[in-house]
Amino acid sequence: MQDPSKPTKGEKTRSRILAIAEELFSQKGYEATNLRDIAKLSEVKASGIYFYFKNKEILYEEVLEHALTPLQTALEKALNPKDGLQPELIPGMMLDLLSEHPHVVRLFQQTLNSEDDIAQRLLSEWINLFLGQGMKILDSIFPSMTEREKAILVINYYNMTANYFLSEKLF
Repeated sequence: MQDPSKPTKGEKTRSRILAIAEELFSQKGYEATNLRDIAKLSEVKASGIYFYFKNKEILYEEVLEHALTPLQTALEKALNPKDGLQPELIPGMMLDLLSEHPHVVRLFQQTLNSEDDIAQRLLSEWINLFLGQGMKILDSIFPSMTEREKAILVINYYNMTANYFLSEKLF
């Protein structure tokens, strides 16, 4: 009998596909990444990917969800009034979580530079969510700051964090 705490072979394969897809999408972008390359690096047959993911768009959407949901959850936890707002914990949490998904920043940048409508649409949903959460954080810290100032600060914080991870190859 299968130990319920251990992932099944299928779950391991699915996770491997997601990890490889995250890396390839971040390196090549949505448009230039093809499912055959993901399958080859994941050590599954090209047709096998369709057992786990209906198409490339669904795979990309799940890559974003897999990588970004922990960030969203951490922000929600830090902003939960029941637990007491703890915005000072956010920078450390973000760095820890991005360390677990080092390709996310490049994935964001690839998509922002892409002209592909599917990738742009999927990422813009996440960007709007994070921008809203960032604004909420700043409301709790700087209630007198204007919306424009808060938006600029959120973007600056993103750029600072992104550059930290993008410069990893320099060191």
